[in-house]
Amino acid sequence: MKAYVANTVNGLVLVFIGFLGAVNSTSETAFIAPVVGSFLLCLTPFLKKEMLWSMWLMSFVTFVFFVLLCIRPLPEFIAESPMNLAKIFRTVTMIFSCFIALLVYLRFFKGEYGNQ
Repeated sequence: MKAYVANTVNGLVLVFIGFLGAVNSTSETAFIAPVVGSFLLCLTPFLKKEMLWSMWLMSFVTFVFFVLLCIRPLPEFIAESPMNLAKIFRTVTMIFSCFIALLVYLRFFKGEYGNQ
């Protein structure tokens, strides 16, 4: 899979799943995922042209968001007495999407810098 395809899929997942979560939430932080997804989608044309700065920026943003998704919801999920399966599904889907995108980015960097 090409890096720009992984970025497009990841961005669309973050936007779509993020908006589903934002509709069901009253928190302003619910819009972080759609904003990050939109930002990643805006970087896709630069990535298609194989501009290395966009790859580094996209990798950094995806990694930071992946870490925040992994760390933040654990206490919330434990504290909720009735488990909100929709919320858990949305979070796990975004984590999985970011993880797959990071694997594709790492493969790109290995190909880019592994031959030197």
